[in-house]
Amino acid sequence: KDLGSSQLLLGLASMVQCIMEIPFTFFSGKLIHRIGHKHVFQLALICYSIRFVSYSMIPGPWWVLAIESLQGITFGAMYSAAITYASMIAPPGMETTVQGIVGAVQFGVGTASGALIGGGIFHTFGAVVLFRVYSIICLVACILYWLIPQIIGHVKWDVSDEGEQYQDSEENGPDIGGHDEPSTEIIKSYEFTWENANEPYYTETSV
Repeated sequence: KDLGSSQLLLGLASMVQCIMEIPFTFFSGKLIHRIGHKHVFQLALICYSIRFVSYSMIPGPWWVLAIESLQGITFGAMYSAAITYASMIAPPGMETTVQGIVGAVQFGVGTASGALIGGGIFHTFGAVVLFRVYSIICLVACILYWLIPQIIGHVKWDVSDEGEQYQDSEENGPDIGGHDEPSTEIIKSYEFTWENANEPYYTETSV
């Protein structure tokens, strides 16, 4: 509206969003099977970043129709990946509950907090700053999503090496009373989750 768009254009933008969601949702299972959940999430964050910065740079309102084509990846593929990933890592018998939590966070907490924070930024600094801030947030989130597991992976191997060294010293040296073997239990859950995110996953629940 700030660029002078009509009600017709607003309706067309919504229509393009819905149309682009259909094929990406329908074929999301094949996409997840090919590249894995982790890369779908990363792709969605990159597309969100491109989408937001594009909003802040378009010279006219009709350009928004081209940008809305990214909705297929940022929602259709991403949400399908989130739901199947939630089912994959959920405890036995809790698949539906975990999927419900994902939906509640996406459409409840996410929508409410995004509207509240975004509305405050929009009111204070305007739409251009709002979209560019959100673009930077998505890009930083994508980088962190890739970087943090790399760091944790190094910590995991360091802990494993310490455990092996201590085990060798116990077998070949004197008994050390009161000393427990370093445990890797803290990272087991994360390790399982991240390794499964790297692997392509496809089940009958995938769309």
